[in-house]
Amino acid sequence: MHKTKLSKRVLAKSHDTEHNLLAHKLGRGSKPRLRVSRRKSMTTELLSPTDVIAAVLALFYRDHDLKKMTTDRRVLHSVLYQMRQKGDDLLSGFRFDTSDIYPYSSTFDEALANMQITGHLKRSNPDMDKFDIDGSVESYFDSTLNGKFPAERLEQLKKISAQLAKDLR
Repeated sequence: MHKTKLSKRVLAKSHDTEHNLLAHKLGRGSKPRLRVSRRKSMTTELLSPTDVIAAVLALFYRDHDLKKMTTDRRVLHSVLYQMRQKGDDLLSGFRFDTSDIYPYSSTFDEALANMQITGHLKRSNPDMDKFDIDGSVESYFDSTLNGKFPAERLEQLKKISAQLAKDLR
């Protein structure tokens, strides 16, 4: 009897570990998330780094009328790293490894990959040196993400988008 209980406990623990590993591979694991509270409803939303990047791209597309962005990882990661170093807490979910030639964030790479999988970013040019930002990211932001960001966070996102537009020109 004691053996059966122990086996079930070990099996349950093993199942939880497998579930967490699978969720991590699918991008739903224990990734850093930013907790944002909305004053009106007093609810708390969890924003993934992918949500933050999607919002920045939507504002980049809408406010700066930029439809293309470089695919150069060195440039993209360096720009995001510099913005994070300035203390922007919206970018706190992005961890950077600075031990190589340029700062690298696997979280940022994953967010960009998620944007490509959903069709918001495309590499349709022949040289594959530019991302085409699809207009669907704007409608995704309006329908899904906009309500997750309080007014002060939207202002932060606009500043990040403006800085990104300036640095990537």
